[in-house]
Amino acid sequence: MRLIIEAGYSKPTPLQKKIIPLVIKGKDLAVEAGEQTGKTAAFLLPVMNKIKKTKPGIKGLIVTGTLESSRKVYKFFQIFAQKKINRLTAFIVGEEVEAKKEYKELQKVPDILIGTSERIIDHIRRDNLTFENLQIIVIDSPAIESPDNFNLDVQFILSKIPKKNIQKLFFSPVPITGNNVSSLIKRSLIINKSDWYKNVNPPRHTCYTVNSNEKKLALLCNILLSKPRMPVFIFFAAEEISDQIKDYLDQRKIKTGKFSQSKSEAEKHKLFEQFRNKQFDVMMLNLNQELAVINFSEVGLIINFDTTNNLQKHLKNILLNTQENIEIISFFDNDINLDLKKLQEIDKLDTRQGIIPSEEEVLKGLITRIVSKIKEEENPEELHKLKKIILKNVPIFERGYFMAYLFKQNLPAQTEFNENTATGPTTRLFLNIGKNRKVFPRDIITLFCTRLNIDKAFIKEIKILDNYSFVEIETHLAEKAITAINGFDFKGRKIAINFAKKKEKSTRVFTRTRARAD
Repeated sequence: MRLIIEAGYSKPTPLQKKIIPLVIKGKDLAVEAGEQTGKTAAFLLPVMNKIKKTKPGIKGLIVTGTLESSRKVYKFFQIFAQKKINRLTAFIVGEEVEAKKEYKELQKVPDILIGTSERIIDHIRRDNLTFENLQIIVIDSPAIESPDNFNLDVQFILSKIPKKNIQKLFFSPVPITGNNVSSLIKRSLIINKSDWYKNVNPPRHTCYTVNSNEKKLALLCNILLSKPRMPVFIFFAAEEISDQIKDYLDQRKIKTGKFSQSKSEAEKHKLFEQFRNKQFDVMMLNLNQELAVINFSEVGLIINFDTTNNLQKHLKNILLNTQENIEIISFFDNDINLDLKKLQEIDKLDTRQGIIPSEEEVLKGLITRIVSKIKEEENPEELHKLKKIILKNVPIFERGYFMAYLFKQNLPAQTEFNENTATGPTTRLFLNIGKNRKVFPRDIITLFCTRLNIDKAFIKEIKILDNYSFVEIETHLAEKAITAINGFDFKGRKIAINFAKKKEKSTRVFTRTRARAD
């Protein structure tokens, strides 16, 4: 799994463990794999590693069902390309409204072409593409119930590529059968989800007893804020409560959508595309919803808001439709007898009584969400302009209070700020690598996360200077970091890491006085 580590992952997903060695060996594959499984890296990393730059021409073709999927693949390509995993070029078709506007870029002949089946066919018919040097084709089937049009498109594309010496990889979000595209890939090795996914740990089911709808809504909001940002399903029994939930969460900047069985297939598909693309964090569904049409592979948390006597049946249906290690939470009214022992009898479910998140957990989760939103949604250039103004106008010793004040203004209404709330202690570490070694914050994050097998949330601050860097990390991990990283070979130099020296008080006073004098 060297490719996975080099690409910046701490460890491979079960799908990647199964697929990558087979792709490297040159096997034709038909694989059942949905979103949030590490699928994109599972095919893209070995494809980038395998492609041989012999003659100029398109060597890798990646066919997707939607433009959003094409963009995701191209984004991963850019990330992996920075890791110098083979020096390849790639181009995505479909970004321009008109295909003819992409002709100029296609004349540069990228090594890898990424695009939707419709746009690739458009360019084939215009004679803009040739595949005589093609080595690998990847077909990433869309997550829709009846992708018949996509199957026909792929059949046409396969008829236009050479018949021999082409490795074919097919990925589908549904089980592989003779009715889907995989039947067009002869002698392919069929790998269904049961072949690579082993659910060792049963989903955790946490139960809360709440005596009013107002408290239920407040608890719901606190639970969502205390957890990392992830896709969430909220099931409700009464239609009248759904609008209350949506209004309450929207007011607290938790974007919410509502799924209805009465919607058309096109509307359902659009709604789930928005959910998949994080245009909202929460999807609400009726408890009576037919679960077989829902794709649970997108979801990290399921919350049953107003449970009924049919909860046991509902939980069993969830387990039938997903094998993922998702978390399940159920709310009970005081007048409903919560029989934990009965719920604990449900096979493959770890049921327990819930503990209400503390204020510190909510605030920590909210900070994590803000940081995630900054990385994923905000314009770095705009933030940099604001940062320069803040650095220029806010004195250095007051910047912490300035940030705390802004954070306080953005707290949800039901979360009271407590000045006595303490955060976990942190320790500052010194590293003997800096800008001169072309070290960037993402490199240090990857280094610490990989060597320590931790989440990036434990790294609080990174400061990179010309010849050395400082990393602020939670104190309980400091000794472990020094042991794991000291002497590690990084970009041609052995790392020296130790506790950073504390500045003397006199130095701080002198610096501050000098700054005022200037």
